[in-house]
Amino acid sequence: VSEYHPMYRRNVRNFMPSLRFEPTQYLNYVEYSYLQRKLSGPVTSSNFTLFFVAKGYTTVGSSPWPLFTAVDGHSAYSYQLHVVIEQQAGVQDSFEARWKILCGSVSEKTTGIDPTQFSIVTFVKTGRLVRLFINGCESGKAAAELVIEEEDDAAANITDALFGMDANGAKYFDGELSEFLAYSSDLSDAQIDSVGRYLSRKFDISWIWNPPKDKQILDEWLEKKARGKIKKKRDETSGEAEDEEETERSTYKQDMIQVDQTMRSFG
Repeated sequence: VSEYHPMYRRNVRNFMPSLRFEPTQYLNYVEYSYLQRKLSGPVTSSNFTLFFVAKGYTTVGSSPWPLFTAVDGHSAYSYQLHVVIEQQAGVQDSFEARWKILCGSVSEKTTGIDPTQFSIVTFVKTGRLVRLFINGCESGKAAAELVIEEEDDAAANITDALFGMDANGAKYFDGELSEFLAYSSDLSDAQIDSVGRYLSRKFDISWIWNPPKDKQILDEWLEKKARGKIKKKRDETSGEAEDEEETERSTYKQDMIQVDQTMRSFG
């Protein structure tokens, strides 16, 4: 745990305690902790589920305010995972703050959700598909979702799991973290609902879970990827065909030259 730890406060939400994060305050799990090991592994096939009960103030510091950051220090931090509150710089009074997730080189944000209110934030990673749910899933769709675009053989070795600070130590969380739960698998809908209802009762936060069934974003990405491979294969096949045709033309030309020379010798 870091020296600059957040402040422990009692009776913050429904008589439950909370950690109050302000700029320069953060928590850092030591390297090779159980949490880091479970967040590591094949990027496109590993599964895990994270729950946060949190809120942001967005009054101190500047956007983005990182609630949770996991980074792979062995690959020069090329792979990172973030859960942040974001707001456009310079227009805090008029621009909507929102939750945002980032995995690798892809990010996605929520709309119409106020991150300055206590919420149950659920992060579910199922292989390439990453989904963020806020206070459950009332509409049957994730609040934000993305597809990790790393190569199939990409692997993450998470060396830093940070609460309240980004990978560069330049941004800090301004808000409350009342609970954090981590599971080393993508929980079933029934399991997510069970944990959500537990947190709902504990912190008096509304929770509705209508299991999401639509994985269109993943299906579309996989289809595009498959088409890309098919196109590449066709291009390679076309190139091979062109090479064969050119070889045939060259052979035919040489044969004609030889025939012409033979006819001249008889002349």
